Amino acid sequence: QYAGTGPGQMTLTASGKGFEPGVYRSTIVIESANAAPQFVTVPVIFVLGGSTAGTLIGGIANPATYQATAAPGALLSVFGTNLAGDIKPFTTSPLPYSSGGVSATVNGIAAPLVYVSPAQVNIQVPYEVGAGPAVLGIDNNGEIAGFAFQVTSAAPGIFTDANGMIAPNAGVQPGGLATLYFNGAGEVSPA
Repeated sequence: QYAGTGPGQMTLTASGKGFEPGVYRSTIVIESANAAPQFVTVPVIFVLGGSTAGTLIGGIANPATYQATAAPGALLSVFGTNLAGDIKPFTTSPLPYSSGGVSATVNGIAAPLVYVSPAQVNIQVPYEVGAGPAVLGIDNNGEIAGFAFQVTSAAPGIFTDANGMIAPNAGVQPGGLATLYFNGAGEVSPA
């Protein structure tokens, strides 16, 4: 209903016509001049192509802290089921955007792959994403899964070994040099 008081129901239908299979993000704004607040925003994820084989993203984490935080340019661990067919780490430069039919996007922007396996995919969040609401998409040979999360301007973390020591220089003597591996600096200037 466009006027009046009391409860109401709205039905929204989405069409993927003209779009490639993938994960899309949008926001619906419901506004009423006499309400408080005057408008409500509802984030929406649209997965076009979906998964029939159980491809599912269960969560994300900064691999240095295992907190559910991400920043532009940061490494990000994606956990789930049926995310890839094989286990493959990547060490080449530049990192690939696709391997064995597996690819990832953040807000529709291709994300470099660092590691893929059936239960975990590690990516680099594209710098172009910026801070704000984000939608992650994993495409495993046409089986598509989506996940909404927040990208912050920075999500700092230092990689440590299993004992909580700074790796790989846990035995550094006082006055010696240590190497820290840092993740989640976000956009820095100069790059």
